[in-house]
Amino acid sequence: MMRTALIGYGLGGRVIHRPLLQAVDAVALTHVVTADAERRAQAQADVPGVALVDSTDGLWARADEFDAVVVVT
Repeated sequence: MMRTALIGYGLGGRVIHRPLLQAVDAVALTHVVTADAERRAQAQADVPGVALVDSTDGLWARADEFDAVVVVT
């Protein structure tokens, strides 16, 4: 299982990239990076149990917890 982090949970992250990542059986969306409270709540609802991270610095500090990163700008 490839553990994947998603940086950015705006329209592109939420509507395009998250569903694509979740559609692949060999991929687990394990981390979402966003500091926005509303987007954090939406990410938690969309991906129960996902680790929510406020910043990319916070994500890099947890680099041993994931295998790949998707950056959405």
